[in-house]
Amino acid sequence: MRSSPIGEAQVEVDASIGVAFAWWHGSRMLLVPSRTEAWIYGALAALAFYVVAWPYYAARLQHVVWSRTRLGEIHFRSEIKARPLLRIVLKNVGLTLLTGGVYWPWATMAMARYRIQCVHIESGVPLSALAASVAARPVTAAGEGATDAFGFDIGL
Repeated sequence: MRSSPIGEAQVEVDASIGVAFAWWHGSRMLLVPSRTEAWIYGALAALAFYVVAWPYYAARLQHVVWSRTRLGEIHFRSEIKARPLLRIVLKNVGLTLLTGGVYWPWATMAMARYRIQCVHIESGVPLSALAASVAARPVTAAGEGATDAFGFDIGL
């Protein structure tokens, strides 16, 4: 009995579908993570969320907080942007992981420096006049006495 080329092609397609299904079914069994792998995947997902979503959230939060903060005639304005903050976070996370945590203090300072540089002070009154009014107030020990009375220990 002689087979036709169409029949041979059909057998090859059927065989390749069968092999692909067997491979998929077998690999699916391998994809069930162990408890350790689940922790690793969870930690990597949290790190990815931190690196991607946190800069946007932090930038928006800082913008809202500082734009609504007032101190008498002094108004604050924040010009923080999520994209530069994302770059700082990526650099900080990469260098912290690369150095095994040694870079963490420098990462914290880089983040604080950028966030502080984005805050601006606006006032209708000259700042020298505001500073002079603060310096002219008498200094009392009431605050220190209150902390002693309530048991707070604040030291610098």
